[in-house]
Amino acid sequence: ALALFSHAKSIGFKVIMVGEDKQLQPIESGSILRCLSKKNIIGSSRIETIVRKRDEGDRRSVMAFRDGMAKLGLQAYQDAQRISIVDTQTEAIEKLVSDLTVYTRKTNKPAPLVMARTWRDVSILNNKLREVLIFEGKLGTENITLTGRVGARTIPFQVSLGEKLRFTQNDSRKGYTNGDVGIV
Repeated sequence: ALALFSHAKSIGFKVIMVGEDKQLQPIESGSILRCLSKKNIIGSSRIETIVRKRDEGDRRSVMAFRDGMAKLGLQAYQDAQRISIVDTQTEAIEKLVSDLTVYTRKTNKPAPLVMARTWRDVSILNNKLREVLIFEGKLGTENITLTGRVGARTIPFQVSLGEKLRFTQNDSRKGYTNGDVGIV
């Protein structure tokens, strides 16, 4: 870093560093941004405006997380009914399925993308959500078992008419690319 700053100074260039000094720091040597941003060294200018969040409450929550006040950020989301805190994984799954069912009925929009931590969780959530969609007549009842591949992992899953599948690799012969969505 010293060589970079010395060279920039010698040719009259300005070095602009962008980052967040409160992010997790490297395990080995690092944290140069935190060091250089101290007032007695170089100083810094901060951008405090959060553009991606339109809702003021969301902005306050993000700033609370940024400033290390996770409990305050979580409480704000909970007060706005943006998150639910339950005691068990089973309760969390049931709450998620219930909330998504209410959301799709109320808005008449498709359910948003659901992500999970493990493949076991993905399978459980997928099966529970499919049960609701089949019951509501939004999916057929064929339940054909297929095997999908994500990286080196093979995953058995069921599909029915109306099911949306996301492709995770390119296949120019078949005409799809990674990220495309197909409907059975």
